[in-house]
Amino acid sequence: GNVSCVNTLRCQRSDGADSEFLNSASVSGASKNTDDAQREELEKAGRRGDEETIQQERLRAEAERKRKERLAEIATKQQKTRQEMLEPDEAPSTTPNRYGDQFRLPDFDAARHVPVLGLINPTSGAKAGTDILNVCKRTPHLQNRFFNILNVVKDQKPGGRLDIFRIELLA
Repeated sequence: GNVSCVNTLRCQRSDGADSEFLNSASVSGASKNTDDAQREELEKAGRRGDEETIQQERLRAEAERKRKERLAEIATKQQKTRQEMLEPDEAPSTTPNRYGDQFRLPDFDAARHVPVLGLINPTSGAKAGTDILNVCKRTPHLQNRFFNILNVVKDQKPGGRLDIFRIELLA
């Protein structure tokens, strides 16, 4: 019956205790191999995750760089558009400005005046809109606050007059 075995792998006992021992040893060895395999998979996944994270960070940084370049480009276009807005809308006509060539509106006083923003049709009111826009362009605080509505509608590209109007509207 009970034989003391030196080598448990070769010894077989009739009561089955050794077979349980061998089975448990092989199961623990298999679970150890499974644990090692899972650990390796997790490490690989971690590396892949790190690589994915690094790739996502690169993509995010590239998108941020492109966004900043685009914003700088739009700011340049807006500055150019603001300069174009200061030019007279129409070529000098034979009819003088009904308000005079030297006429200016009063300077802005925050205690007395309300800020204004205007969209004026230059062809309305017997073309009085053109004269009003030209007077506003000679008045420093109104130069960037009065807009030719026809030009605003036509210039809707990024950095155009519609963008300038939105900026002034929110200011």
